[in-house]
Amino acid sequence: MGEMKEKKVLLVVSERGYTWDEVIYPYLEFQKRHWQVVFATPTGGIPNVDPLSVEVRLFWNLFGFGTSKKVAPNSEKGKEMLAILRKPLDLRKARAADYDAIFVAGGHGALFDLNKNIDLHRLILEFDNARKPVGLLCHASSVLAFMQKDGKPYLHDRRITGFPTAWEHFVLKTGRVYKDFLPMPIWTGREIDKAATRRSWFDRIMEVLNPWYTIQDKNLITGVGPKTGSRLARIVAEYN
Repeated sequence: MGEMKEKKVLLVVSERGYTWDEVIYPYLEFQKRHWQVVFATPTGGIPNVDPLSVEVRLFWNLFGFGTSKKVAPNSEKGKEMLAILRKPLDLRKARAADYDAIFVAGGHGALFDLNKNIDLHRLILEFDNARKPVGLLCHASSVLAFMQKDGKPYLHDRRITGFPTAWEHFVLKTGRVYKDFLPMPIWTGREIDKAATRRSWFDRIMEVLNPWYTIQDKNLITGVGPKTGSRLARIVAEYN
């Protein structure tokens, strides 16, 4: 018998500004499962990290504010990932046929260069039509609100989660949104509330109360915030 083919995930990152934990934890989870991770950005440029997301913060990092010392950019794994991120794939050249899954990391930068990106829309539809897993994390969920499929909004009759409006109010009031992302062009929670027709009150409550909340709707898998990254990557990797 021949050797099993190594699985590959396309991990899409905002060039404008990504949240550190939303990339490092999925990266580590896919690595642990022996998946090859290929990073992609909208134009193939080196992505910028949100400076607030790389602050080492005790306790608060458990809720998605800052990161922990063990996975910080100056850690062994952090340096390893940064080296790979210096040579990302141009999203415009990516094709779903070359990968087993797509994972879109969030961060406020995603609101500027990912949510209305037609190449990302095309790719997600390619993965979806091939029934391959599609994972989107936190602010990246806003991408789906601007997509169409078969002449209807992509989120028609779909369940998803993403960064909730209540949390957005909180991070704005506490100064946890980096100045380069202000004013925000959209609010993720508001956009997915308008577009997703199967969002329940239970989902809306849980995504505010539970920083690890995820929703799986067939091959579409979404997570609420930075601390969901590992779990979301695990669900994507285990999808059959």
